[in-house]
Amino acid sequence: MSNTISLGITPLRDALLEGHNNACLALVRVKAPAAPALQARRKALNLALVIDRSGSMSGRPLEEAKRCVGMIIDRLGPQDRASVIAYDSTVDTIVPAQNVTDTAVFHRALAQVESRGMTALFGGWLAGAEQAALGATDNYISRVMLLSDGCANEGPDSLEDIAPHVSTMAASGVSTSTCGLGNGFNEDLMMGMAKAGQGQGYYGDTAEDLLDPFTAEFELMRALCARKLRLSLQTPDGVKAKVLNDYAQENDGRWALPDLAFGAEGWALVSITVPARLCGPGVTLDQLLRVSVSLDECQTDRTLVLEQTLSLPTLPAGAFSALAEDARVKARAQELRAAELQLEARTAARRGRWDQVDQILRKAEQEAGENPWVAEGLKALRVHAEARRTEEFAKETVYKSRAMSSRLTSIEEVEPSFSVKDEAEMPSYLRRKLEQGKRMPPPSGRT
Repeated sequence: MSNTISLGITPLRDALLEGHNNACLALVRVKAPAAPALQARRKALNLALVIDRSGSMSGRPLEEAKRCVGMIIDRLGPQDRASVIAYDSTVDTIVPAQNVTDTAVFHRALAQVESRGMTALFGGWLAGAEQAALGATDNYISRVMLLSDGCANEGPDSLEDIAPHVSTMAASGVSTSTCGLGNGFNEDLMMGMAKAGQGQGYYGDTAEDLLDPFTAEFELMRALCARKLRLSLQTPDGVKAKVLNDYAQENDGRWALPDLAFGAEGWALVSITVPARLCGPGVTLDQLLRVSVSLDECQTDRTLVLEQTLSLPTLPAGAFSALAEDARVKARAQELRAAELQLEARTAARRGRWDQVDQILRKAEQEAGENPWVAEGLKALRVHAEARRTEEFAKETVYKSRAMSSRLTSIEEVEPSFSVKDEAEMPSYLRRKLEQGKRMPPPSGRT
């Protein structure tokens, strides 16, 4: 097993169809090494944990939120920094940013948090971002983790107003992850903030489901081996290429890929369009696609640039049709198609067009083919559709679509295969969940 990050390109088929316009797929894979036995040199964490304490959080939701924040605090060490912010109509920094040398300080402050008031979501996030910015140096992974169970109703409340601030903080080294709870929060705002903040978007259907996203987020940050991954594509004249994933494209044309963890692969599915005039008999298109990925290694603080090229020959129809399709590329394509259809179904559900929702889900099930994770996830989604539960359906489709289009994959993942038991044994941030808002059963022998 290599101990370095590598870059590869895998086409759906190993050739182009001679004499025809070609629309082919290629999977770009950024592969991390397996986790080292000891991660003594792991990057220290600098976290701002922001808790919604509005009136709707009263009772079990707030208690579970406090428990999850306490769990993270207990797993930090003296080299790590943390702050805790609680917000309703007002915002209080209940523990200012400091090294976690005494966890009791944090637990005493958490015990005093009680529900009240409205939801000043932006103010809570901003206070967290300001606290995290105090320690945002290259020595830390700095992140705001924002929890809310409702819609922003104090201060700025739209994604258009909030996202630029979140994006600016991410560019300065403070990323944002969000976690929604229940069915009352604004999933477009929470997911939009996570995307703008170059972090992760999670949700929990009930209070007891909160532990999954908090655990996944913390374990992901502890396992990071590379950040600030940026993907560039180059093609010859006449050839066009675009990334099909739901990744942000920056002003310079590069795509921002998710942070990379040990034992995982980051990926992008690329559509390549080649005109017939370039696909003559016996031709090999050298450097049909040139890929460059820049990234910052967490353990060494080095910036690396990885490059790879794809060249493909042309084949006549008979030989081309005999080529097998790569199972991994096909599976990623099925996931992206399912993600697209689920968002279409969400739009129809929001309009009350459940007949359209049923039609779209049937189409998605047909196109899932032999991809068992997609197929089983659609069955779980159909339960919400058949009950005509608009909010539950809308939230699950948004988060499931995002997971399918931007997830890290395990370097041990085999296509096509899926079982809940096997997924439960995976690191939490690599699990393919059937329902994004539900806590996954713990691995066998654990509670």
